[in-house]
Amino acid sequence: VKALEDLKDIRRDDILMVFPEQREDSKTRLVLETPKTASSIRVISIPPGLARALYQYKLVQEEERKAYEMTGQRYIDYDLVIAHPCGRPMEPRYVLGLFNKLYIDQKLNGSPVTFHSLRHTATTYHLRLTNFDIKTVQHNGGWSSADVPTNVYAESFEEDRKNASMLHEKAFYQSRTTKDMEPDDE
Repeated sequence: VKALEDLKDIRRDDILMVFPEQREDSKTRLVLETPKTASSIRVISIPPGLARALYQYKLVQEEERKAYEMTGQRYIDYDLVIAHPCGRPMEPRYVLGLFNKLYIDQKLNGSPVTFHSLRHTATTYHLRLTNFDIKTVQHNGGWSSADVPTNVYAESFEEDRKNASMLHEKAFYQSRTTKDMEPDDE
């Protein structure tokens, strides 16, 4: 979402689309811009369950589109994954409101949802699930170097530290007898 006066500050080559205003008195516009960096344009793997969910969502969108057009109004297809039933894009704050409503409806505890918190949580779990495969997480997250996932997201989990300590003990101490641990008399 950009204020109308801020549109002049964006390089014309960086603007893919300025969506039509929703109201005559609107002081902001939704703007689709090119990604910030070349590394932001990437192919990532998604799990089959997510692919099925997206496909099902696309079918729901098609039904919403048909219902909307049956009211005599014209659907405008912007080829968006997340859109209102009329085809227009959803503002980021509206999507966050939906996330927060889901959060409250599910009686979850903690801080309100933000896009950054979603990214942080996903990256943190991705690190854990890949056994801290920094390069994979770096690629999927779109970072040009491993510094961000290493320094920002690779938080040390208390459980992981305890497990590492137990593995260390098992590998080096439990397999040795007390006699093996005594210093040599040489």
